Amino acid sequence: MLNLFMFLFLVTYLSPLLFMAIASLTPHRQFLDSNALILPSKRITFYYDGKDRIVYQVPTAQGIHRYILGAPAVFITLAGWGNKPVFDRAWTMLSILLMGLLAMLFAFNMWVA
Repeated sequence: MLNLFMFLFLVTYLSPLLFMAIASLTPHRQFLDSNALILPSKRITFYYDGKDRIVYQVPTAQGIHRYILGAPAVFITLAGWGNKPVFDRAWTMLSILLMGLLAMLFAFNMWVA
């Protein structure tokens, strides 16, 4: 239990170093955009109907929709792996840490719905 506590303490203590490394690789324009991704990346666009559109935003008759085609396969795979207690505990810990990260992003107004 002490090892787990020390590991979590070190991860928390050293997390600003990870942020500094990511921030140093992020282009200036992306760093200033509040809707940009956290990791350094370049938006892929295509020209459609007189405008440059982002790839994941698809225009339809009802408006612009976002599609996530891989989501059902992820849930089915995780349901199969969830039968193993070791994976179940690891996934629970990872989910708790991810929830903390998302809460922190929401608190700093970096939330993407």
